[in-house]
Amino acid sequence: MKICSGNYCLFIFVTLFTAVSPGEEREEAEPDFPPGMNHHGDPHEIDIRWTAYYITPVEAADGGDGEEITFTDTTGKKVQYSITGDSYERAEVEAVAVGVDRKGEKRYAYRADQGEWVELPVGSMGMGNRVNPLVPLIHVAADQSEFPYGSMVHVPDAEGYEFTPGNKMSGYFWVGDVGSLIVGDHMDLFVGHEEVYSSFVDSVKKPHKATKIYRIPKLDEEYNPGLQSGLSKILYKAGYLDEEEDVPVEEIEAALLKFQKDEPYIPESEYGKARAATTLWFLTHAVVGAPEE
Repeated sequence: MKICSGNYCLFIFVTLFTAVSPGEEREEAEPDFPPGMNHHGDPHEIDIRWTAYYITPVEAADGGDGEEITFTDTTGKKVQYSITGDSYERAEVEAVAVGVDRKGEKRYAYRADQGEWVELPVGSMGMGNRVNPLVPLIHVAADQSEFPYGSMVHVPDAEGYEFTPGNKMSGYFWVGDVGSLIVGDHMDLFVGHEEVYSSFVDSVKKPHKATKIYRIPKLDEEYNPGLQSGLSKILYKAGYLDEEEDVPVEEIEAALLKFQKDEPYIPESEYGKARAATTLWFLTHAVVGAPEE
């Protein structure tokens, strides 16, 4: 449903959960393993039930009878919208908003707080764990008591599969979200659009897939990437900084950006965000070394 006000027409979406899995018939691919790194140690191999979630519109309220929400763009400008009560309740659980500007370009936002929506970076269509910009066919929701945030997931049957033209899957994903229905040996792939979801449904026959889980190691607090001091130690160890301590913030930020750009598996929407799921995986292994099959 499109809601218009000022410079924007707003679409608001909530997630749906339906059983899907990577395709059976596929063109073979030969991805690096793990992406861009050597490896050591054994992964956790398990039969995972795969589902997928995407975004679908809710309804605008008529005559101001609905619930008010605020959409804030990247410049800080705020626009008010009104949606129906039922839509509001669903959106407050987990939602994505899409603003269409005067140029006709879609600009995504996520629910940051009750009734508050914030624009997302380019390439992202959602927000997981409140810190991870979700990218379709890269991030998955999982039971993070079993499979911690930032862990890498490998589904061999997904290698080389093309759900959208020119966009072949590597078979590697990263845990970047949670869901109330995602418990135990169950993972939920973020696909972004209903069209991609429909392609899954048309292509997939079996929801259970052999899956390798590479749980992200726990770092000592001195290497906490959420702290400037910890991030500087990691980037120094990875060769992106000349000093380990007392590094100016702008130098740390520049080094992080270069680190992210040097790793092709890190999506652009994570640039500048050390705690984003895929980035966290690579930062962690810059400290502890890379995993092996």
